[in-house]
Amino acid sequence: MFTIEQYKEKLQELAKLKEKVQLKQDPTAEGLSIFNEQIADIQSARERVAAMALEALWNRAEARQYAAEKEDVYQKKFDLLLTEERIQKMKSKEIRESQIRTEAEQEFKDMKAAGQLSAYADDYHRSVQIVDKLYDNKNSNLLQQILVVRMMTNIDPALRDELKVQLREAGK
Repeated sequence: MFTIEQYKEKLQELAKLKEKVQLKQDPTAEGLSIFNEQIADIQSARERVAAMALEALWNRAEARQYAAEKEDVYQKKFDLLLTEERIQKMKSKEIRESQIRTEAEQEFKDMKAAGQLSAYADDYHRSVQIVDKLYDNKNSNLLQQILVVRMMTNIDPALRDELKVQLREAGK
């Protein structure tokens, strides 16, 4: 299970991956080889994000199990203390529960800390999914750019130049 520091490191890596590949507005200006570079960059980033997604999924499962175990430990101690005669002799339910919480304070703190780690694991998993979706979109957009370039290479050069101007103006 990840620590808070490990989550910070993982999120920094995700932020870098998110910005790793930027599609060009006019890829033909830099030559068609830019497509090969971008395809390779996207594939590399998607492979890393996929590995991070599996890791995040496993970590989330571990964190949830750990939180459930800590909650169970607290609940068992709470229930055990509730059966003790000295606790039962206390005047009100509120006083009994207050005394139990005082005696089970460490278990309560452990349960809350485990719950927080579980929440971090869920948030991290969602963050990885968002970056994965971002790369799906970048991949789709790149494929659309490739299709446009392929279509433009089959068009009359005069018409192609006019279309380029229109596309640039539409992108502004």
